[in-house]
Amino acid sequence: MKSRAQRKFALGVLIGAVFGCMTLVAGGVILFLYFLFGGPAEVTRDVSQYEYLIGRTDANIRSGFVIFPDRLLCEEQDAEFYYFYQDTWDDPTVQVFLKCQYDEETYAAEAARLKSLTKLKYEDSDRFPFTAYMAIDGAGRSYEYALPGDDWQMIYIFTSYVHEDKIAFDKQYLPKDYEDIFVRDYKEYMNAEHTIYLKKTTYGLNGEPDGWVFDYDVDGK
Repeated sequence: MKSRAQRKFALGVLIGAVFGCMTLVAGGVILFLYFLFGGPAEVTRDVSQYEYLIGRTDANIRSGFVIFPDRLLCEEQDAEFYYFYQDTWDDPTVQVFLKCQYDEETYAAEAARLKSLTKLKYEDSDRFPFTAYMAIDGAGRSYEYALPGDDWQMIYIFTSYVHEDKIAFDKQYLPKDYEDIFVRDYKEYMNAEHTIYLKKTTYGLNGEPDGWVFDYDVDGK
């Protein structure tokens, strides 16, 4: 009887050890996935949160949102808004979209503001459906630009590490070569002509760029 009891006890210990190991492995996998893909995404279409979301300081968001207006300049019912943020591994995944229907006066003022940001890259080509004013053009797997559209509409966009199939707004507003930032060499986009936020480039012993310093507290002028 004692031997049988000992065997049952040993079996119980073994089963407990197995389940304990499985729990540890499952916990490790969950932690790894959390580290890799981040926690729950912050997502909203509530345009009343626009000013807070654009104005808050977050070192993980690689943008100063220069092309975006500091506050909502149209009525809330005249705006389309989408905000997505997830703190994924290495760099966060972000997409911000704002489309406003302005009156003629506000549209003219916003167009003038964008033209005054002389550091922006101005592009009038078939890459975009409208003329683009670009703060970031692919640098760091990101885009930031404004599109003055038809009938006094203005579109503002920022994306970072978001593939086209994950874009939640109308894809007609993306550059035609949008996905190139994910297939070309990273270094091709890390230079001053592609981002107004680049402050300094560091170079290795072979003369190749090996690091970049950014300043997101700039006004674009």
